[in-house]
Amino acid sequence: MKIKLFLLLMVLCPFMMAQNPINQLNSKGKKQGYWKKYDDKNVLLYEGTFANDVPVGEFKYYYPNGKLKSTSYFMQGVHKVHTVMYDEQGRKAAEGNFIDQQKDSIWNYYNSAGTLIKTEGYSKGKKEGAWRTFSSQTGTLLEEDFYRGDKRNGTCRTFFADGKISTRIDYIDGQMNGVSETYYPGEQIFIRGMYHNGLKIKTWDTYDASGK
Repeated sequence: MKIKLFLLLMVLCPFMMAQNPINQLNSKGKKQGYWKKYDDKNVLLYEGTFANDVPVGEFKYYYPNGKLKSTSYFMQGVHKVHTVMYDEQGRKAAEGNFIDQQKDSIWNYYNSAGTLIKTEGYSKGKKEGAWRTFSSQTGTLLEEDFYRGDKRNGTCRTFFADGKISTRIDYIDGQMNGVSETYYPGEQIFIRGMYHNGLKIKTWDTYDASGK
């Protein structure tokens, strides 16, 4: 019985391989079907499926050591792609979307323990929306910036390790405009003043730890 099964597989395998060839080109010379791309040292670079030279569905990319480097899911050809990146130990390091090969919407970044340490907002490669940095040990928010059109806009803040505010500065079109405040660790005000187009204006006050 085992011998018959082995002979059957020997007959079927070449047929199955012929039915599912890889690295094929269509009559117009465009990539078609499942592809595996290797470098000149026969190291696998990526694998995935093409339809008339356009990537379709999931692609996997690899480090030279064979570990998974990233996975990309092509939702609208190369126009819109969701990508997950990994470090060389196989741990997720970053995740987000590309629009026309530029970062778009929210990108998340992780440390080796899988803890979220940073989020970034983009619109077709330009900074847009909230950017936040978190402590890799506690997850506490450490920094928060806001962008519009690739420039800081809004109130940007930093925080001490316990989550209490450390500084806050108002921005308009990438320049400091408005209130600027620095705090002691206990949230008492240390320095307060105003900026206009990046320059200090009016009176700046400095306080001791008791509030005087």
